[in-house]
Amino acid sequence: MENLLKNKEKPNPSTATKIRSISEILKEADTTDELKVLSDSWKEIVANIEHYPLVEIRFAKEHLVGLAKKMAKEHAEMMLPFFNSLFNNR
Repeated sequence: MENLLKNKEKPNPSTATKIRSISEILKEADTTDELKVLSDSWKEIVANIEHYPLVEIRFAKEHLVGLAKKMAKEHAEMMLPFFNSLFNNR
């Protein structure tokens, strides 16, 4: 039994994923027009929360929420003519 424990493979540190900085994550979020990317960005920050200062986490949250609101407003404005046409045809 001891031999099995001793021979157990250890994870290779070179294959471990690199933890991106909040700046890198937010740069990617700034270039998207998909809410899923914003959500995934926040999930990545939360998954590695112990690696970031609290002030950066708060900034990232505010920034991502701002991007999501802007995106929602743009989508609503795009859909407005469609909804107007639906309700004006009655």
